[in-house]
Amino acid sequence: MQAYVTGPVFTPPSLAEDPANGKKGTLALPGVWGSENWNTGAFDPETGIYYAVSMTLPTIYALKAPPPNERGEGKLAYGIDDYDTMGDNMSLYGPGVERLPLLKPPYGRITALDLNQGIKLWTVANGDGPRDDPKLKSLQLPPLGTPGRPAPLLTKTLLFLGESSYSVDTAGIQGPAHLFAYDKATGERIWQTVLPAGTTGAPITYEIDGKQVIVVPIGDKNHGTAWIAFALKQ
Repeated sequence: MQAYVTGPVFTPPSLAEDPANGKKGTLALPGVWGSENWNTGAFDPETGIYYAVSMTLPTIYALKAPPPNERGEGKLAYGIDDYDTMGDNMSLYGPGVERLPLLKPPYGRITALDLNQGIKLWTVANGDGPRDDPKLKSLQLPPLGTPGRPAPLLTKTLLFLGESSYSVDTAGIQGPAHLFAYDKATGERIWQTVLPAGTTGAPITYEIDGKQVIVVPIGDKNHGTAWIAFALKQ
């Protein structure tokens, strides 16, 4: 941490290799991928509760001189290099120590907000996060949350949310990922399944022949794209 510039909100990017103070860039949160973004949340008009989906993912903003163009000229004095300043310590959770997160969990979360009263009702982690990492597994930690931009589906009693694919942005699952169902009143995780790849959009639901179906889009560069449908057993 001492190798990076830190400060209050709006602390600007700094030089990747600053001879004046030996710093390697500025540690910022939210990072380049934000906290709450285009994936949005879900709103229940009957209860006035909004379910916000957000993540914690810091970034190192480091200014470097860009490479010259084909004429040997540089168009800008500096550009931002926000990925390579931590080397092997950069991971799904951003910059860290031994590829583990710098900050407290949850790294991906759902927060229920009562808009009628202006109060937070509950927050739960979405996804297991790094709790099964060999360096943490012996601690038997609860779910820590997986960063990404998953989008939810809200029904009468449940909130469905997956772990997003890294194809959506660099914050997401590479490979198989979970789809969860939460009790929307309490945030309790009541069901989960493993998908071949992370989600790339919000689930949808409809009824066919008297049966309710939930369909979720998934995909990554190794699996390709697909739709997966779920229905209750009759």
